Amino acid sequence: ALHARDRQPWFAVGASTAAALRRAARVGVVIAPTRMDSDGLLALPALRDVRGCTIGLVTAAGGRDILAPTLQQRGAQVLRANVYARIAIPPSARAIDALRNLQAPAWLMLSSGAALEQLLATLPADALAVLRRARVVAASERLAQLAQAHGFEQIVLATSAMPRDLVAAAAQAALA
Repeated sequence: ALHARDRQPWFAVGASTAAALRRAARVGVVIAPTRMDSDGLLALPALRDVRGCTIGLVTAAGGRDILAPTLQQRGAQVLRANVYARIAIPPSARAIDALRNLQAPAWLMLSSGAALEQLLATLPADALAVLRRARVVAASERLAQLAQAHGFEQIVLATSAMPRDLVAAAAQAALA
């Protein structure tokens, strides 16, 4: 079980993770970046100079694996605890059929590069062709570049990975 110590700083990649951390460890203050990804977390002023600090990462195996190496390069000792697993769930046959039959313009809300790559690897070619016609709202510049590299042409950038920001970016782009 996680237990907060006095004056111990707590950080989270995003708002949902911060809320879960508050519940699990009864932590009052959790610092989360506006840009909710590893790069946003690493840009926080409190994580720039960590020389001599011991930092615990509560995470899962896989992912981009940028946090631990970067914090170590900055001089921190990193203790990593993989406490959950990322499980890829392929789209159902029903979802693939719905995509194949999609007639209306569509938006793909993109907040995970790994999820996009897993989806692209599992879709049949005809469904993939339909998906690639969708407009993309990317939660970061890195994800926008990934979408472009995978053949998506109409890409807009959201201010964060929060659903309200993804939808707002789509709405603003639709009005433009």
